Amino acid sequence: MKREITSDVISRIDDKFVFEAAEYMPRRRRFSVKAAGIAAACIIAAAAAGVILMNRPNEIKTETPQAESILPRPYKQSYHLAESAVVWPWEYKTDAEKYTEVQFGGKSYHICSGGTVSDMTLIGKGLGECTLSGYDDYSDKTYTENAEAFEVSGGDSSMIIAVKLESGYGIYRELKTAVGNARLDSLLERLGLAGRLKFTHFTDSSGKTFALENGGELVRMLTEVECQGGDLGADSPMGKDSSSITFTADCPELGVSNRAFSVSAEGRIFTNIFDYGYQCFISKEDAERIIAYAKAHSAEERDTGRTDMIGGRVTEIGEGYIRIDDTVLCEDESEGMTFTVPTEDIRIRRCMEFSPKPKTGDIVAVYFRGEVTGDGRVGEAYGIVSASLSEEGEINIPE
Repeated sequence: MKREITSDVISRIDDKFVFEAAEYMPRRRRFSVKAAGIAAACIIAAAAAGVILMNRPNEIKTETPQAESILPRPYKQSYHLAESAVVWPWEYKTDAEKYTEVQFGGKSYHICSGGTVSDMTLIGKGLGECTLSGYDDYSDKTYTENAEAFEVSGGDSSMIIAVKLESGYGIYRELKTAVGNARLDSLLERLGLAGRLKFTHFTDSSGKTFALENGGELVRMLTEVECQGGDLGADSPMGKDSSSITFTADCPELGVSNRAFSVSAEGRIFTNIFDYGYQCFISKEDAERIIAYAKAHSAEERDTGRTDMIGGRVTEIGEGYIRIDDTVLCEDESEGMTFTVPTEDIRIRRCMEFSPKPKTGDIVAVYFRGEVTGDGRVGEAYGIVSASLSEEGEINIPE
């Protein structure tokens, strides 16, 4: 088997992707590493592949979750994760990683970074047959397959469609030729994001994070103001404007999760919610009003650490699961506990089977999207990273 191929792109997404705006992304859920290399890269590529539902091993019993969340964990350090990617062999890819492009109605649609969805309320009427295509870097081979295309509820099928894959429905967008100078409110409407996009937090220019009381009102305000420009493929985010703020934008069911939506006091808007950089301009008065509203209807939130990651020492690797004890990371060792991570999901299995393979006694980090039950069972894990531990209790990922 060939070794993993590293890449600075995800699922062959255009290089004007979100990484151009990475330093402006809100960091409300942080668990960082000092460096990320091949092992860490599998996490980001898997995140772009979407959610694959897992079959739970019969031998692992799930107890009733605690009423109060056990996350974030009381770790000694708070970390930041650098981002890169691994291109996996074809047989280790999810459907959304395999088939990143769709030809339909004479247009080329590309997979949203959120990958597959299982929410049937998003799926509208059938549109007919389409052609999926994907590329395998290992064999230098292009794969094609016929599939059925469907409307996305509330969206314009000339810009967004759903395609039936084995593991769910892939959401694909056509943006390059359809956007032009489209207004922001028009884009949100045609892409099915109107009424679904949510703002939960914002980060100011000093790096402080604030929880919003009414993010829905801010989304409404932004979509109702007059805007100009509409530039898809903007090369860079805004500068260090002392009065700018960056909202956390979410609509995971349509491929928008923890994205940046920045508003400058001078009236520039920059966002990566469409996977490509997009900018437009509003009046200075509207921008100041939006920023003032956000600051007046929010409360500063202390950074308590990333809540979608656990780490620790591997204590057991069994059939369909791995167990990890996080005691070594905790301020108070008495607060340490053991977590059970199912390993049947292909995104976890490939991390278990490729070098460096985790083994008993290793320090690892596990990334997930689901819930953690009271007995420590981790839901929807999508990656495992081999790591080392510093004397201060900080996890390090070797390059």
